[in-house]
Amino acid sequence: MDIRKLDTYNKSYLQGIERSSQFSYSTQYFWWKKYNTLEKIFCKIFKRCAAHKKKLRILDIGCQIGHDIFKLADKLKHEKIQFEWLGIDINIDFIKVCNIRKKLRDDYQFCKFNFFVGNIEECSLKNEKFDIIICSEVFEHLHSDIKAIKNIHQLLNQDGVLILSTPNIDNKAFKLSKFIGKKIIKNIHNTFKQAAKSEFEFCEKINISEKNDEHINLKKLKDWKKFIIENNFKILSVKRGALFYGSKYIDNSPVLFIIVLFFDKILDYLGILKNWSYNFFLICEKQK
Repeated sequence: MDIRKLDTYNKSYLQGIERSSQFSYSTQYFWWKKYNTLEKIFCKIFKRCAAHKKKLRILDIGCQIGHDIFKLADKLKHEKIQFEWLGIDINIDFIKVCNIRKKLRDDYQFCKFNFFVGNIEECSLKNEKFDIIICSEVFEHLHSDIKAIKNIHQLLNQDGVLILSTPNIDNKAFKLSKFIGKKIIKNIHNTFKQAAKSEFEFCEKINISEKNDEHINLKKLKDWKKFIIENNFKILSVKRGALFYGSKYIDNSPVLFIIVLFFDKILDYLGILKNWSYNFFLICEKQK
């Protein structure tokens, strides 16, 4: 079998397996913080909505295998309010996994789960309405963010909330570390590049570019804010993600990882410097 001829979905599966086999605790921290931040945001919105609603409808766009939906449902399974969770993804295989996973939660008295193949750019849910929409690490993959945001606006109830997360193209922490590596301690930059390259050697064998071509829609935070406001949303708050994505180089430098964690926690505590993060969350309320 010529693995270079695999279809796009199976290539993505193979890519995921290869990356997960190269366990990285600094990368795991990135994903832990992403889920942890989303959980805190969602629980705060839930409390506000639950004060005047007996049922909540939540849509997760780009749900993959249900990471966010099931994590949040597990967290809130004892709440005495009806939840209807809907997940959509363009990958039919991901949706199959979601439908298997939901069977493990048949005993959740107040939760209903549904998963469908869908694309937010070509929305097929036009008669549906939701109280909360999660769109995490999706917009950077879209060809038409205008179509997507307009469809999201249409799908939300009045005063409904969108939780959007996306990579930060203007991460000041990364720029600072790159400057230090290139101008001050040059061997750091070279060692980091070699470590990063070795993590993705398998990509060449299945014709996947190392240049992360799938991130086709990246903006600075100020541009995302402008985009959101221009499309009839009010920005309630902005939250930081992790300082860096993580890599084998950081894994092999425990002191550096401790320093990264320390500054990450300080920035969270102070609630400043949103641009000092690999990604960020925009919490947005629908306006008329």
